Amino acid sequence: MVFHHDDVELDPDRCTPTHTVFLHVHRDCPPARVRELAALAGCAPLGEARIGW
Repeated sequence: MVFHHDDVELDPDRCTPTHTVFLHVHRDCPPARVRELAALAGCAPLGEARIGW
């Protein structure tokens, strides 16, 4: 969970009033499964998948 940022880079110049939960899954995880997992937490994906840490 990231507080006051909507990006994993945590740029101090891009603070937001919101909180974002980053869901880390295996790169082969189907998008439908990602949406299902996010829905279990009462969330929804905000954009496309990002390959990263």
